[in-house]
Amino acid sequence: MSRIANRSPVFVAALTSAVAVGGLGAGSALAGHPTKKSARPVPGGFYVGKTAKGKHADADVSPDAKQVSAASFTLVCSGQTTQAAMQNMKIKKSKGVYHFSGKGDEALLFTPSYLSESGKVTVKGRFVAHHKIKGTFRVQSPTCGDSGAIAYTLKLKTS
Repeated sequence: MSRIANRSPVFVAALTSAVAVGGLGAGSALAGHPTKKSARPVPGGFYVGKTAKGKHADADVSPDAKQVSAASFTLVCSGQTTQAAMQNMKIKKSKGVYHFSGKGDEALLFTPSYLSESGKVTVKGRFVAHHKIKGTFRVQSPTCGDSGAIAYTLKLKTS
């Protein structure tokens, strides 16, 4: 300690600041925030990514991390870009894995025509390491036919 005391006041201030910042990081990890490799859903988290076909996909986790509030997927049906979504999917834990699923008749929005139609949307997903969601979605409608299961990967958006 005497060696540190002999250093310049700027060095001592920098060292004190570094210790304080490190302490804050550890405190926030203890306060219930998931670690970097956690497979738990992040409360209020917004996940963004792509489908296996290179189209946009995203999902919102509720503030209490008990459900996926909304998941949205883009695909192409009959030459038109199509938006499919599913809401309020309960997050369940089974064998240490957090997962969700939903199936129902939902509105599909087509662009650039801005027409819509009802179609059956099925979504499955699980939370995996490094704040990611992996799963599949499927759309069945008169315009889209049966898309088959399309894989997607989403990553927690931090900024």
